[in-house]
Amino acid sequence: MTFKINELLYSNFPEELWPPNYNERDEYFKRIRSGAETALNSSVCILGLARNISKELNRTLPRIQKIGNMFKSWSGVIYENDSIDDTAQKIKSFAQEGNLTLEIFSETLNHGIHKQDRSLTRMEAMSYYRNKCIERSKIHGADFIIVLDPDLIGGFSYFGILNSLGYAGEFDMIGANSIIYDNNESKTRRLYYDSWAFRKGQWEPHKDEEINPLQFHRGEGLVRVNSCFGGLGIYPAKVFDDNLIYYSGPSCEHVELHNRMIEAGKDKIYLNPSMITLYSDYFGLPV
Repeated sequence: MTFKINELLYSNFPEELWPPNYNERDEYFKRIRSGAETALNSSVCILGLARNISKELNRTLPRIQKIGNMFKSWSGVIYENDSIDDTAQKIKSFAQEGNLTLEIFSETLNHGIHKQDRSLTRMEAMSYYRNKCIERSKIHGADFIIVLDPDLIGGFSYFGILNSLGYAGEFDMIGANSIIYDNNESKTRRLYYDSWAFRKGQWEPHKDEEINPLQFHRGEGLVRVNSCFGGLGIYPAKVFDDNLIYYSGPSCEHVELHNRMIEAGKDKIYLNPSMITLYSDYFGLPV
């Protein structure tokens, strides 16, 4: 099995489709250069969850490798449970072919497949899976933890990740500017996708119709929030040295984690408009 063609296609991201405003370009690229230097002198552990996503892994695994290769060294932990396809084997094969420190941690729990809902059962299950990843990541002793969703269609902005790392030392968590393009009545609407994990100025859930229309523009400064995710979050690994910081329900597992972080004094939580993740394709280009 080979991923060479996929590596060519999916290790790129159409950064040029979201240029920074002219008067913000200098600061935007300054942060990228600083972030690249930080990455080259740091290690990262990349964490994700996987279940029945064999098809999506064809594009996600090369993307994960591209992110990891920006750092001095990298490792990864992907938690898998109850898949009925070859998800686990595909991850193992990719890691073996590339001689990568990419670990697949599998369990058979006989958990039913959860809908993309906000039920307590789903939040508790997601918390369990993510906490497993965090615990396994501590074995690797990285400087940074990147938590990502491996099933994003459009992928992750690599410039955006470097831009976030350009703020190293100034954040306890940085989340992504998650975008989805919705084709509705012959119109294409750009929406902010991950409204469930987003909290600003309150801990109660916002209404989707309040958050989805938000547009954060590349090059803008960091946005202070109570919580966000957007398919990708970066943490200094030392955040998780505190055993009181972990995922849980009953609300969104990211919200509960960030609430515990704030209670522990790790309250520098931001959304980075420049760190774009894409939950849909981009105008017919291959994804």
